[in-house]
Amino acid sequence: MRKARLKAVVLPNGNFGYVNEQGEQAFEHEFLGVRPFSNNGLAVVVFLDGGTGCINEEGKVVCWAGFSWIESFSDNGLAAVVFLNGNTGYINEQGKKAFTAEFDWAHSFSNNGIAAVRFLNGKAGYIDKQGEKIFETEFERACPFSNNGLAAVIFLNDNGQKLGCYINGRGEKASTAEFLEVESFSDNGLAAVKLLNGNFAYINEQGENAFGAEFLEIEKFSDGMATVKFLNGRQGSISEQGEVLAVRGVF
Repeated sequence: MRKARLKAVVLPNGNFGYVNEQGEQAFEHEFLGVRPFSNNGLAVVVFLDGGTGCINEEGKVVCWAGFSWIESFSDNGLAAVVFLNGNTGYINEQGKKAFTAEFDWAHSFSNNGIAAVRFLNGKAGYIDKQGEKIFETEFERACPFSNNGLAAVIFLNDNGQKLGCYINGRGEKASTAEFLEVESFSDNGLAAVKLLNGNFAYINEQGENAFGAEFLEIEKFSDGMATVKFLNGRQGSISEQGEVLAVRGVF
């Protein structure tokens, strides 16, 4: 992975800019907002006039017109953007539309080269870098693929009920497990879900309850721990191995 030479910083006057490895301001341009440089050497910025665009590591503007929002570039050289008409799509490193298709919303491309989008018909699904839909199935909700190659989706079952599951990069169900709510997998291999009985749990990549425990409320893991509400109503925290680290209001 390419290491960025420049770092985004807050300047003494409150605007934003970039400094080099020696801590010197890289170029005179200042901005209302900045993001780190992507692997392709481009960074998304908000100019002083409020417009959004991209610059290279010399501070030269690569693209600036026609967008109200730009996400950071993915490793395939494409960035999700919001056009001035309110639709979303993708641009290449020259600031040109990567393909003609537009969407209600669009996520950045995941590491597997697939992006989650909501089509203009209101359904969600996945596209490749040519903007082509890659799975015949459409969903009520489609999350980006996690680093483990699985994506959380919400679909309608035969009874018209919204349920959640996980799919692989071929669009197939990763397991038979279904849930009321699903969240994307974290890098620790765990995902927060709402079970069919209304309780919450953390599952592994096989769709199994990772700890054998259920909770009234759960949050995503951060720094190796997660805040939960146990079935007895007490709040506390657990480790990534399911070990209880603290129970509030007891000791």
